Amino acid sequence: MTRTFTRRAALVTGAAVASGSLSGCLGDKEESPSLTTHPAGDGLKEAPTLGPDPSDAEAVVVAFEDPSCSSCAAFADSTLPQLRAEMIDAGRATYVWRGVPSVEPWGRPATRALWAVRERDPDGFWTLKEGYYDERDAIDADTVADATRSLLADLDINADPDAVVGTMDGGNPDIEDRVAADEAAAKENEVDTLPGFVLFREGSYVTTVVGNQPYGVFEGALEL
Repeated sequence: MTRTFTRRAALVTGAAVASGSLSGCLGDKEESPSLTTHPAGDGLKEAPTLGPDPSDAEAVVVAFEDPSCSSCAAFADSTLPQLRAEMIDAGRATYVWRGVPSVEPWGRPATRALWAVRERDPDGFWTLKEGYYDERDAIDADTVADATRSLLADLDINADPDAVVGTMDGGNPDIEDRVAADEAAAKENEVDTLPGFVLFREGSYVTTVVGNQPYGVFEGALEL
């Protein structure tokens, strides 16, 4: 799959949804790689998730994001709430986050902080991610540590600020390994525009969607 193909996948899916037909978008499921063999599924046991266990869900959305990414923030504000209401909270789909800090320089220390919070407060991970999106215009590489401390306090996240900030310089080997694994998965999937989403239905790869796409693109591609 090339970069051109991944971009085309999102456009074709969107056009199919608009016309009321998904003929040809899903391909031959018997020939599609599975969640366990597809590179997007490598290492998902450690990934933050919303919804049921990926092995139990009808569909899995593997999302590649960066806390400093404005398009990711727009997706989280416009499309993710409907995905949660219609698919994730209903127990039909799992949303899996994979961090690819490649937009702004402060995205990498923020991604490390997200992993540190996730180890201490799994729900706080999602709260901090939204906090970064909300405050991203006021954050840069010089202020991200102080901004993280403020967000942890203001959002009542159950994690020691000193411990979280202490990981932001890259000194935690476990977190570095996790970030590297997500970056490698994005590279192998040729997801070079964020946000990027690799979709699976009934354990088989369906398509790759790139960019801040509306809910209908996901609904149509996954046929949920």
